[in-house]
Amino acid sequence: MADRGVLYVASKESRYVEEAMLSADSVKRRHPDLSITLFTTLPSHPLCGFPCFDRVEPIEGVRGFNSRWAEGKLDRLLALAQSPYEHTLHLDADTRVVSEDLEPRFRTLDDHDVAMTEAAVEDSYSRQHFGRRMFNGGLVLFRRNAKTAEWLAAWTALAERNFTQASTAPLPQPSVVDHVAAEPLRRKLLFMDQVALVEILSPEVNRFDLKLARLDYSWNHRGSQLPENNRFPVRISHVPALRRLTEADLLAAAFAWKREGRLGEAERLRDYVLGKYPGPRDPPGGAG
Repeated sequence: MADRGVLYVASKESRYVEEAMLSADSVKRRHPDLSITLFTTLPSHPLCGFPCFDRVEPIEGVRGFNSRWAEGKLDRLLALAQSPYEHTLHLDADTRVVSEDLEPRFRTLDDHDVAMTEAAVEDSYSRQHFGRRMFNGGLVLFRRNAKTAEWLAAWTALAERNFTQASTAPLPQPSVVDHVAAEPLRRKLLFMDQVALVEILSPEVNRFDLKLARLDYSWNHRGSQLPENNRFPVRISHVPALRRLTEADLLAAAFAWKREGRLGEAERLRDYVLGKYPGPRDPPGGAG
């Protein structure tokens, strides 16, 4: 296995595998030699067999909380610790790489343990309501060493603690969200893995003395319109609207593959879309 690569996690629901495939395809289109691994609870999903994934690792998946979304977040944290790469770039499934700069970004790890981007106030529910600066977990670039292993283990443990509290009624005390007035809001925040992270790693906290690189917002662009967050062209798009485009983007990928001569893959993907989504339409421009 290569010493560096991209890691995705897709658990619980088919749509996350679809999103991960689209994101992985956006990576392979620009960096065909960059290895990609998918950790998933759905290893038999039809899209797991496409060549955008160099490796598919089955996972059992966490259960026992009152939120499948939170269980998926724990699946993700556990998978990060099992990365097959010395240098790992983890991306959320609902991302698209739109830059040629991705592979050179790994050089950040020559001098750093971890690189992340700060969440913007206007596009982060957790930051708005928690009220403190934090990183967005949609991009985590890290190298394997003792410090990062300890950090990931602590992040996982704190997330599990918070998810357990959020699954309990009434909420136990003390809690990291005691400064938030409304109990429903406190509960929702506890189900956010970023709230667990902020206790040990944030722009203001570095409990494990990690060599931390703060990437600019373009590397995890969530749609902020603030000028300071748009100084550079978008490198990785992570806007929430991508979640609504999965069907159209899958079909668009099938047509793109057909134009490139990848006829077998294009037909398989088109058949998948036609089988799952009733009556999809051709993307703008048709089959070309």
